[in-house]
Amino acid sequence: MPTVLCIEAQPAVAEHARHFLEQVTPRLRFVTAGSGREGLALARAHTPEVVLLDLALPDGDGLELIEPLLVNDDLFPGWFLNVVLQGEVEG
Repeated sequence: MPTVLCIEAQPAVAEHARHFLEQVTPRLRFVTAGSGREGLALARAHTPEVVLLDLALPDGDGLELIEPLLVNDDLFPGWFLNVVLQGEVEG
């Protein structure tokens, strides 16, 4: 089953992404992290095919996570997707 790791500071945004992707691809494991540190740990545990990455994380810049994830193909052999949203998402 393909795994998507969503590293997102706002739980409502992560939930919207989960809801959308589960409608499009029901056979999907969706894992969420609220911080960069948690995201790296979950990448090690789940080896996602896709990472949805927030740039404004509580413990640093999301861009700083790309290198540690890409250095080791066993951690993350897939694709990054970054979506920039303006304003707040209601949840």
